[in-house]
Amino acid sequence: MGEAWSIANGGTETGGRALGLLAVGFDWQPGLLGGTLHFEAQSMHGPDPSGFAGDANALSNIAFDEGSRLFQASYGNDFSRCAWKAGLLALDDDFMGSDYAGLFINSAFGPMPMESFNVAAPIWPIGGLGAHALVELTETSFFQVGLYDGNAGDFSTNDDGLDNGLRDKEGAMLMLEYALSTATFGGQTTWKLGGFHHTGEQFTNFKTGSDEGGLSALYLVIDHAASESLGLWARLGSSLDEEISTVHNHFDLGLVLTGPFSGRPDDQLGLGYLRTDFGSEYHAKNTDKTRTESVLEITYQAPVGEYLYLQPDAQWIFDAHESRSDAFVVGLRAGLEF
Repeated sequence: MGEAWSIANGGTETGGRALGLLAVGFDWQPGLLGGTLHFEAQSMHGPDPSGFAGDANALSNIAFDEGSRLFQASYGNDFSRCAWKAGLLALDDDFMGSDYAGLFINSAFGPMPMESFNVAAPIWPIGGLGAHALVELTETSFFQVGLYDGNAGDFSTNDDGLDNGLRDKEGAMLMLEYALSTATFGGQTTWKLGGFHHTGEQFTNFKTGSDEGGLSALYLVIDHAASESLGLWARLGSSLDEEISTVHNHFDLGLVLTGPFSGRPDDQLGLGYLRTDFGSEYHAKNTDKTRTESVLEITYQAPVGEYLYLQPDAQWIFDAHESRSDAFVVGLRAGLEF
């Protein structure tokens, strides 16, 4: 996958940046064990375009420190109404996700910022030790639970993805989610209610400066298939411990239209909006940054042949957290999948 971006207006500096991601892996089902072994590694190159735009929510969801690393390595099994896996995992593969928000390129449409900003649990692009289980309660509902290392590290501490361990004060990350599918408003709606609790003891209280333990949050995801071609979604997340949270609230919503033009049935056109609210105590200590950051994104993904797709993208970033100004960016993603 490769991207080229131009910060057309605003931000800290106008100009262009290019970056790329190579991800390789396999799924193997050894007959003796009966389950599935999953392995994935990745290599990233190029500078983060948010360095020009001055936004906190990275405008590209493949932007990270350059280098190659192991991402996930796990073993699991699927049964008729339940599934489990364990090993090096990324929790955003299973939790907080929307079927429609995944089309968009801004990173805040992926892992919700009240999770990704507040805790260091394993999400893309650094996996961590964890276990996950899912149980189908009925034909239209399921419940899933995950337990993960509380701190998967960052580029400075885990640049190759191999420095994994369970350390006392870093705690653990417990994720819970219940999902229900219903027929509503002439379509099909999937409701997901979830939350997490992080047991770490190293959260800083922005008001007192003291260390505290435990941070929790709740979230709601609504995906609505209005028709075969139109999908709508909304997500809302909130931290329950604002004093120790960089991000207090977040919501995003939008629509995805499949086959917007005759003769192009597999193209997807998306319009999405997000808003991230930073914690009041955090902002009181960081008055040189904005209290909120919002993004309006328009994207269009077009398959070209069997393996290649192109995705032009435009984002209006309002009150960028670092630059304290608005920014307009345009980009083009090219992906090759096989």
